[in-house]
Amino acid sequence: QSCDRGAAAWLTAGIWDCLMKGRTEEARARAALATACYDQQSCDRGGWLLAAELTLEPPPPYSSFSSHNPPDQWETQHTRLVDDRWCELFMAKLKDLAEFQEKKLKLAAPRGKKEEPSKPDPKKKGKGGRKGDGGETTAPPSSPQ
Repeated sequence: QSCDRGAAAWLTAGIWDCLMKGRTEEARARAALATACYDQQSCDRGGWLLAAELTLEPPPPYSSFSSHNPPDQWETQHTRLVDDRWCELFMAKLKDLAEFQEKKLKLAAPRGKKEEPSKPDPKKKGKGGRKGDGGETTAPPSSPQ
């Protein structure tokens, strides 16, 4: 799957590179090929084998991708390709969304009556009493006078 992401990143970088150099026709052609590759990948249920051939290019340098390490904990935790202010804005939005979802779940929680301790049902025979009498207790027979 990392090869698939690497190939997708490589296709996108090729389009960007062409745009940065003012080669819009080539960028347009690369974008069309990338779209065809993604569609083929979808047809192949995520497989990239045939889609990679559609690029008409040699495979990306995957070894370059493997040397890309995530930032250390004291470093900025987002890509360097995006300005810090944008990432801070997006993180604030995600935080607000998470807080909203949490509050929504709390409000949607059932708020029924607190259950009272259950009282024995008089129709049901309870446990207790003597064996074989169904749990009912009877008063001792009265003595004749």
